[in-house]
Amino acid sequence: MPRLTVLPLLLVAACAVAPRSVALRDAASPLRSIAGYDFARMVGDWQAAAFLAPIGTRCGAETLAIRADGAALRVTGRLCTGGGVQPVDTRAVPVGPGRLALSGRAEDWWVIWSDHGDRTLVIAPPSGTSAVVLDRGRISPDRLQAARDVLAFNGFDVARLIAVPAR
Repeated sequence: MPRLTVLPLLLVAACAVAPRSVALRDAASPLRSIAGYDFARMVGDWQAAAFLAPIGTRCGAETLAIRADGAALRVTGRLCTGGGVQPVDTRAVPVGPGRLALSGRAEDWWVIWSDHGDRTLVIAPPSGTSAVVLDRGRISPDRLQAARDVLAFNGFDVARLIAVPAR
């Protein structure tokens, strides 16, 4: 290919915008995890009750199984994150108050809310690119509203919160 033909192609390629993650929360608003959270309370089976993800993300009633793994947790299943449904098979190690480092993943999970009976849980990465409301069964309207309120308090755009239809 002649050099004059290659140069315009290179210039056009250089102008392409790399995909970026979409923040679903106001970065100026502090994100708070639960101080003193006992991660043993997370052990059990969970299903997604609602999620925050970029417009057009297709997610449904994904599930997670969380088991004790020494001082850590073993987390398996499928979960809706910023890019859509992702398989999860990771070891989660407590690294701070309400914060878990996930093996093989770039971002931690922060527990930002749990109801008093440990039936409902809200987790999100500190980047704010996603959030998920998990429930041990069918979420009640009052707990879903409480999760929405906590997400809003932490700067999330709750207009994008999508409730998963009950099974």
